[in-house]
Amino acid sequence: MQPSTQLEPTESTRKLEAARNILLRIASVLIGFVMILLGAVLTLFALPALVEWEALQASLKLTLVVWTISGPLILASGLWLLVSLGRSGLPVWIGSAALLPSGALMVIGVLTHFIPCAGPT
Repeated sequence: MQPSTQLEPTESTRKLEAARNILLRIASVLIGFVMILLGAVLTLFALPALVEWEALQASLKLTLVVWTISGPLILASGLWLLVSLGRSGLPVWIGSAALLPSGALMVIGVLTHFIPCAGPT
C-alpha cells in the first residue's frame, strides 16, 4: 500500500488565498471605522441626556439606557477591531450584538413616534 499523500497547493492558489486574506482584513478595518463612528454617535447622544433623566418619559429612559450601554461597547469593539487589524472575529460579534438592540430601538422609536423626527406633521 502506498501512503496517502496530501496535495500541495499551487502557487496561484497561494496567491489567491493571500489576496483574499488581505481583502478580508481591509473589510474588517472598514467595519471597525463604521463601528467607531456609530458608537461615538450613540455615546455622544446618550451621555448628555442623562442630565435630563427626571424629565424623560419611560420609553425615552429605556432608549437612553440601551444607548448608554451599547454606545461604549460598539466604540470599544471598533477600536479593538482596528488594533487587531481584523485578525480577531470576536469584536465583530460583540459590536454586532450591541448594535442590534440599539438599532431596533431606533426603528421602533421612529415608527411609534416617541423619537421625534423632523418634518411636517
